[in-house]
Amino acid sequence: MRTALATLAAGRGTRRCTPETKPCDFWAWGEGNVRPPCCTGHMLELAVFVDELLTRHGIVHWLDYGTLLGAVRGGELIPWDEDVDFGILARDVDAVRALRPEIEAAGHWLDDRGYPGELRIQLSETNNIPVDLFAWIERDGLLMHQSSSEWDWPGMQDRVAFPVSLLEPAEQVLLHGRPYPAPRNPRDFLRLHRYGKDYLAPRRTTELSLLHFDIDSTQLTPRVAELLNDVSDREQRLLAAIRSRSLVCRMQLCDLDSGRWWTWTGLPFEPAPEHVDRALGAVPPEELSPTVQELGLALAWLDRAIDEYERSGRAGLVRAWRRGHRLAQALGRRARGKSSRPDTAKW
Repeated sequence: MRTALATLAAGRGTRRCTPETKPCDFWAWGEGNVRPPCCTGHMLELAVFVDELLTRHGIVHWLDYGTLLGAVRGGELIPWDEDVDFGILARDVDAVRALRPEIEAAGHWLDDRGYPGELRIQLSETNNIPVDLFAWIERDGLLMHQSSSEWDWPGMQDRVAFPVSLLEPAEQVLLHGRPYPAPRNPRDFLRLHRYGKDYLAPRRTTELSLLHFDIDSTQLTPRVAELLNDVSDREQRLLAAIRSRSLVCRMQLCDLDSGRWWTWTGLPFEPAPEHVDRALGAVPPEELSPTVQELGLALAWLDRAIDEYERSGRAGLVRAWRRGHRLAQALGRRARGKSSRPDTAKW
């Protein structure tokens, strides 16, 4: 309970997490729901530790995915990213596991019970801010990964394989002013093997498994990109409202990615016709592809949920204020020696 209360206090006041607390719910804070400095510091501390650890033991590794994208795009971690990504060779997985005593001696935690082809080094056993190590298998001059389409992102470009020659030798990129190894020609790598031709355009993806979209780079039209951004914005707004108003969520005792949360919040499972019209009414018929319709329905679904949640939230606040007001009146009367029964006629 101490950890949960410390996390709650951190979220309300100083907004700091430590290795002894659960990680910050930074997506529920402030304008844009971006990562606070304490989480950035932890991620960079862990990135330096892992880079130095793997280098010291001769284990090939490189920045990948969103971490590499942030380094190339602006020299920094993407403001809403939650982890640091490195690639390693599958032949070195056991060598990394053998480093567990050294990892734990530094106060960190090795989690190797995750998804196939991935190890995770956490800030601590309690605070799971991670560095993810994706293991790549060498086969016929290519590095292949055991990936699942469940983790594809919209606009994905050839995520599952790339030439091993891009690591012979690796190139260096700067992340927050510090050099890290990366595939050669990292901009081409990101364009051809990760995020497609518009990799430099910031695009926040969705968190909820309910809003997973299997969209490859050939489907990423300007209309699709616009709708993806709108869906992501609405999702962040809804999640921030739920997390900030729910004491259970503020204490990190709820699982908003399980799908069950939609039931206990009482939110709708279907979009209303007026929200569908708002999302898709202005889209020209020639742009109404299945992908656009899917995203439009998701957007309408979120808009209805936001409307209903904010309306019920306001009503709940009014009821709570009225109860508090009546209680204050009762206590005032009791203190003056009058009847403790409040006057409720006007309420």
